[in-house]
Amino acid sequence: MDTHDDIMVREVAEPYDPMHATLAAMQALVGVGLLIVELIIGLRFFFLLASANAGNGFVDFIYDISQPLVHPFDGIISDRAAANGILEPDSIIAFIVYAAAAWIVVALIGVAERGIVPRSYSSRGIHHFGRRGHAH
Repeated sequence: MDTHDDIMVREVAEPYDPMHATLAAMQALVGVGLLIVELIIGLRFFFLLASANAGNGFVDFIYDISQPLVHPFDGIISDRAAANGILEPDSIIAFIVYAAAAWIVVALIGVAERGIVPRSYSSRGIHHFGRRGHAH
């Protein structure tokens, strides 16, 4: 006769936790913010490289809003002439620095989220079942 009980582990849906939801929303906002910043800097880089018409309203708008984003990196590496446009390394450096900064912020939010309530205690229920499927 077998005296060992079968053990069945089943996942239990996590209850809504406003703190985890807030931290997840913060991570999403950082990601969306990064997307917007990278798009603006990327357009600036492309417009300078393609020698876009600065008299065009949209091009001028992108130059105006991207300048404060790129300004901290001005002069690290000199701009270079490329075909008919300008290769601006400052934009590339800004692109990399902002992506790294956003990655660090998202990682820190993730660490904070995991430190609040360990998911291993809140997300799993362990139930022991006998031979006939009845919980003990």
